[in-house]
Amino acid sequence: MSEWLAESARQLGASEDQVFNFDLCANEAVTNTISYAYPESGLHEIALELSGQPDHLTLTIEDDGIAYNPLEKPEHTQPANLGEAEIGGLGIDLIRQFMSECRYSRLQDKNRLTLILHSS
Repeated sequence: MSEWLAESARQLGASEDQVFNFDLCANEAVTNTISYAYPESGLHEIALELSGQPDHLTLTIEDDGIAYNPLEKPEHTQPANLGEAEIGGLGIDLIRQFMSECRYSRLQDKNRLTLILHSS
């Protein structure tokens, strides 16, 4: 996935920083999908589509997992001390930080996470 994404983004004129941002966010989103979206075994599909406009790139990640909108997860709050810190749960915050816009929709029993990165 990373190799395809990097090559596709470069062909659309992405900078190396944009390639890094998309790769990081796509890996986080896809890893979470694989880890949590499929409680039952069997064959499943995750599809990625990258498109470019003069002022932005758009990555759409679509899966056939259980309905889940990661954007409904509240932003992480900084713990007061190490004892209050929890492991994990920072992935969507990372995506929000590195992307210009994030959108979610559920269409035809599929989750669709759209990540948009505006040109600098």
